[in-house]
Amino acid sequence: MKRIFAMFIWTVSIPAMAANQPICEKLARMADTGELWGHIQHGRAPTQEEESHKIVEKYSRPSEPRIIYEIRGKTGIHKYASYLNPDWGTCSNYRIWSLDVHAGAITTPEVEVSFGKYNPDGGVDLTDAGARDELVTIDGDTFVISTYYYFDRRTLKTAAIVKNGYIDKLCEFSSEERPKLVVRKAADENLCSRIPQGELKPLPWNDDPVDSPIKNPYGTHADPDKHIVTDLNMDGKNDTLGLFEEESGGGCGSISIYLNTDDSGLNRLLHAKDDQYGQGVWGHDSYQDHNYDVHVFVDKGKPYLFGKSKLVSLWNNRLDTWCEFDSLTQHHVATVYKLVIH
Repeated sequence: MKRIFAMFIWTVSIPAMAANQPICEKLARMADTGELWGHIQHGRAPTQEEESHKIVEKYSRPSEPRIIYEIRGKTGIHKYASYLNPDWGTCSNYRIWSLDVHAGAITTPEVEVSFGKYNPDGGVDLTDAGARDELVTIDGDTFVISTYYYFDRRTLKTAAIVKNGYIDKLCEFSSEERPKLVVRKAADENLCSRIPQGELKPLPWNDDPVDSPIKNPYGTHADPDKHIVTDLNMDGKNDTLGLFEEESGGGCGSISIYLNTDDSGLNRLLHAKDDQYGQGVWGHDSYQDHNYDVHVFVDKGKPYLFGKSKLVSLWNNRLDTWCEFDSLTQHHVATVYKLVIH
């Protein structure tokens, strides 16, 4: 009997914060591998009546529901709505709130953005400029996750649990500056495996002014910010590869990366459209470090270009893909919140 009593005391004395830690760690691990995104719910379009339940935040124009989610709980089916939050202008975000709560008490411009104690899900501010709330269901539990999209990778920032009409914040996450590369396709497995392991070192970019006819065909300034000199097409003479950084204040702000050389044949390969991310194999954007992992590797005397999670060669003025990678952000649980008892 004494042992049973002791076990009972130990069980009820676990802090709520500690109880939520495993949930948060699991979400972080699933985001690390990309598995989390496969659990996203898509919801449905709102009815005309549901569209009439507009949310008005302080200093913002009204925003109507874009997606409706219906989640069954102990007290029945509860509706949640995804709204476009226009606070950030062209860097707007999508937020998920309880439609059950807001349908009965529409917020007004006088209500603070945080909602204070106005609603049961008040103070749940998951998203920031450019972020997006989405619903995921894992092992029977439903969560609101707030993520940032960086073109070919995603970053998890916060998570909240959805239950019986309420949204309660659980975790905040931090992330590694550099994503983890996982080989998806490999024409040369030995070559491709060495890049994620850091065994193949890139050539350093030179940021000294370069005396070269290299020009930027897309940007606003002519001279490259950095350059590398190497024989890219293996024709026996060195080529100068220029990297151009174009900063944009549009949308959420970004840095567009372009490459160009002093060889017209190589430039045709560099600017061939091959995917959804923009003009050319090496034209893409970054919200973080300026180089955005654009590198030149030399292995056994042969040069390769790395960017957009691909490794290619330009030998003999021909573009060949050797490796394709999944670029996965690695997360850490930064903050765990106590679960609110309603």
